[in-house]
Amino acid sequence: MDDLSNKKIKVDLTKIGLNAEVALRSALPFLDKVGVILLQELLFSSLETSIEEVAEAVDLAFDEVEEGLDQLLPLGLFVKNGSKLTLNKEKRRTLEIEAQKFEEDFHPDLNYLKARLSLLPPSVLLDWYVVPRSCHDIFSSLVEKHFQHPRFFQRYIEELQFDDHRLQTIVKELYHSEGLALSFQDFQVAFGISREELHSLLLLLEYHFVAFLKYLPTSEGWEEMIVPIKEWHDYAHWVGKGIEPSSYPVEPTDKIPQPEKTIYLKERQVKGIERRLKGAKIGEWVSIDQFLSHLDIPMHEPHEPLLETRGRRWSYTLPNHTVEDKAAFRSLLFERFAKAGVVIVGKKDNRWYFSLTRQGKDFLS
Repeated sequence: MDDLSNKKIKVDLTKIGLNAEVALRSALPFLDKVGVILLQELLFSSLETSIEEVAEAVDLAFDEVEEGLDQLLPLGLFVKNGSKLTLNKEKRRTLEIEAQKFEEDFHPDLNYLKARLSLLPPSVLLDWYVVPRSCHDIFSSLVEKHFQHPRFFQRYIEELQFDDHRLQTIVKELYHSEGLALSFQDFQVAFGISREELHSLLLLLEYHFVAFLKYLPTSEGWEEMIVPIKEWHDYAHWVGKGIEPSSYPVEPTDKIPQPEKTIYLKERQVKGIERRLKGAKIGEWVSIDQFLSHLDIPMHEPHEPLLETRGRRWSYTLPNHTVEDKAAFRSLLFERFAKAGVVIVGKKDNRWYFSLTRQGKDFLS
């Protein structure tokens, strides 16, 4: 059996056509509306077509299509001979994946990552990634190792180290950003580098599964945004809603309700509550009901938040806590954390709230 315990991902971009990949990704966001329409049409047309056929399919004038095709020339998708167009099959396969970024509801997910990795030879994947060499499905092995449980991915992010401080900066700022999305252009300006150099850095992060690109439509075209993979984004967004602060003031109270009965929680459940409390902002009031409704901490073994497939999509199944489960966690907040000064408790309109104290932040850290 392979000893994988001390091995790390070793992505080497010299193993791929880096310059062509970077040039393609750098050029795509500069397509205008007509350019995107033509690209999407060519991706699903035959390998041999003509400007006349494309113009008829997209209901545009011949001259407008001919002018629009000039935008696509840097992509290397086709060779133009008069009005005849001959498409490059391999380039089209790559662009079919990248062109998804123009779709309104696109967010890079595990299916996108799987498609991206499918463009690489298995020998390259086995050189880069830590999987048993005897495995029959490299992608499934990577999913199981890095994504199967959100804790696995969280630990992976925390332990990931790069020699290039710019890579560390992107990862740190992305995963600490409020919306889990950052501007490509802001990093380009901050680092003082070319678009191509930043795209090279992002390719490295993409092959490490931690940062991807999506496009947001603007009045002038497309804005490139750096985001995490969708499954993690959705999970983190769901959990984050549990510590969203109240929009109105709450009065603190010393009258903490007593539990109806003594409830014992396991150490990992206590640690889970500590981990979630740590994300709250000092002095902000958070609804306890809201906090308890967005806990990913299982009370019983089968209820771990594991990654599962639903149709063609992946998502984390999150615990569904009973009334008794929530009562146990609520008692923990009142009995341990409020009495220890980690949080103060408040009440408004018969609803309970808590607020993290500075002392509590230090304690949890």
